[in-house]
Amino acid sequence: MDWVKLSTSYDTDAAIMRAGEAAEVLFTRSLAYCGREETAGFIPDGMPERLCPKSARARVKALVAEQLWVRDDERHGWWVRSWGAWQSELDALAARRRADRERKRRERDRRAQEARTEREKSRDMSRDSHVTVRVTSRGQSEGCPSDSPARDREERVRGKNNPPTDGPYASLGRTARDVEPPDSDGPPSMVEQIMTEYRENSPNGVSRTVATKLAQHVHELLADRFHPDHIREGLGQLRPRKLGPGALPSLVDEIANRAPHIGTAPVGQARPSTGDQRMSVALNLAAEYAEQERRMEIAS
Repeated sequence: MDWVKLSTSYDTDAAIMRAGEAAEVLFTRSLAYCGREETAGFIPDGMPERLCPKSARARVKALVAEQLWVRDDERHGWWVRSWGAWQSELDALAARRRADRERKRRERDRRAQEARTEREKSRDMSRDSHVTVRVTSRGQSEGCPSDSPARDREERVRGKNNPPTDGPYASLGRTARDVEPPDSDGPPSMVEQIMTEYRENSPNGVSRTVATKLAQHVHELLADRFHPDHIREGLGQLRPRKLGPGALPSLVDEIANRAPHIGTAPVGQARPSTGDQRMSVALNLAAEYAEQERRMEIAS
């Protein structure tokens, strides 16, 4: 506290006058010390020498003799006898201030603990986000059961949007055409071959999203036993007809059920017409008949 009460007539008090002027100085200084440090009127041993270095013992003896100070051997100090009568308002205010300080300290500790807890949660979430969980066909993680229905739905959606196998063709969706597909332990699969041809016939490259969807459709079409050349032809018709990746299965089904012969035209290149194919077959037959007649003449 920055104040204490002191009666304007304290200098006429009989006990102060009997204690003497030197003891009076120590008494008033002790009041200021107790108010500043909020000791409730207690002066510990050693403090009188700091308040009045000269003749401190004699001053203390005079105050105790006049019962202005009361000795407390258990606490090793003295009490100002009339402190409670004059300074009760100061003690009450000091108690409220101590309670406020304690309340604010607990509030700071609580906020600090909450902040530490939030930081720990953030670190745990960041660490968990780097863990890759492989999802089985049932939607459960191998060796790790699902934590919630929301995670089950998330894993099912992720598995649906990804290609159905772990083959390297899933990473072919790159816009840079000079990026080669990743190496694999064996020869490239048919999906990889078809997707590589499609990328090579794309002047400005293929986006990752489109390539991933096309690779998934190619895989499913091959699993349904559609011929790779039918799939190549369907891929070649997507851009000219301004169709998206989702139209590939319908195109391949239409081509497979329409074309009686399987050509070998590469992706992006037009196939020969049916009339040209028939003409080519007729010319080949005529050449075979002519060769047979020549051989018969030689043999005769």
